[in-house]
Amino acid sequence: MNSFPAYFYTGIKPKAKKVLIELQGKGIEFYSDDQKYFWEYSKISPSIGNDSKKIIITFGKNHPQDYIEIIDENAIQYLHQYHANSFFQKNSNVKAIGCFISLILAIIFSILLAYYILLPWMSHKIVKHFPKELESKLGEVTMATYLADKTKIDSGKSALLQEYFNELHINGNDTVKIYYFKDSIVNAFAVPGAHIVIYEGLLNKMTSYTQLAALFGHEYAHIAKKHSIYNIAKNISLSSLSSILFGDVTGFGGLILENAQSIKTLEYSREFESEADTEAFKYLTSRNIDPKGILSLFELLESESKKNTVIPQFLSTHPLNSTRIKSIETLLKNHTFTEEKHIKLDSLFIKIIN
Repeated sequence: MNSFPAYFYTGIKPKAKKVLIELQGKGIEFYSDDQKYFWEYSKISPSIGNDSKKIIITFGKNHPQDYIEIIDENAIQYLHQYHANSFFQKNSNVKAIGCFISLILAIIFSILLAYYILLPWMSHKIVKHFPKELESKLGEVTMATYLADKTKIDSGKSALLQEYFNELHINGNDTVKIYYFKDSIVNAFAVPGAHIVIYEGLLNKMTSYTQLAALFGHEYAHIAKKHSIYNIAKNISLSSLSSILFGDVTGFGGLILENAQSIKTLEYSREFESEADTEAFKYLTSRNIDPKGILSLFELLESESKKNTVIPQFLSTHPLNSTRIKSIETLLKNHTFTEEKHIKLDSLFIKIIN
């Protein structure tokens, strides 16, 4: 049965025209009003009526589409039995491709959801309940590398920095340990477990005790807010993070410790940097220390980055941008504070830089 009757519709207001359909190797052929039509199988879209008693075959992409209606029972049975691949496999493929695309989009959406919503939520949850003893261990493991070379540490100036920091009274219940590293690198960083490392290169650039107070305030805020732990947690895979939600604190703790050496080079997010700046502002104003030391510190770092082709390492892990500067300027403008001269801090600062 290579030919069968059907009805052909064409035009904006189509009227049924009875035609005789002939099946060819690559498509279907028929005549209407003495005009020959040939529809390739690749360009037709067959569909079965709701009552399964007719087949509608549309052609092409132009609108309105031409179509053929097949209602002959024998023809419908014959097409299903012998020409299902030619007529209906295409639709199956389209559906399969559509399902595959939908699946890919769903996977992409799930990944984005996990990365931007679930992962930060899990990281915050983990950091909030992070064991204090594990945080201390993390600090010890991290600092072990830096403390191995005793020639790099100036114990005398470390003691002066420690005295300076203690005089700020910003550490709450944390026992913070301060280290002065003899190195020209312009850098400073905070380590979980309440450790702060400051390089000689950065201290030598400072010109006022308020700059040092601002630096300490900023670095201690990273410790108090557990920013380093959060960064490591976020950098570890989602599957690893999920383990702690089911009680595997030890396993997750091992992963954290394995990544301890990355703390020095972890770049803080804009959110964390802004939070540390704001906390530093609070620390300084609550102790009547001029908070403009924060802006002065920013200006110092910007000046260094412009003078040298090598960007100060501090800026590579603590990116500085106009938003941070404007935020501090806004705080200075909208908050009243009392500024006092801190003779002891000034005296300690002079000893540290000389």
